[in-house]
Amino acid sequence: QPWHKHEQELKLNKGDIVPVEIELLPSGTRFKQGETLVVVVKGSEVVKGNSTPGMKTRYEHEERVNKGLHHIHTGGQYDSQL
Repeated sequence: QPWHKHEQELKLNKGDIVPVEIELLPSGTRFKQGETLVVVVKGSEVVKGNSTPGMKTRYEHEERVNKGLHHIHTGGQYDSQL
């Protein structure tokens, strides 16, 4: 799984398209016909608090510097996939 050390700030210019690997924790879900999967990409934690059983540490970024919208480009030259 990809893992970012967050040791330095790497700024982008408006309109820059860059490849990014985002860690997804393994899980299993049974979907019924007609149900959909929604993927939320944010520059900070989506869930506040501890949602993992047995985990005592909660990871949060107190300082948030991300601004704007995240766009996921797919198709053609962009091979985005889950």
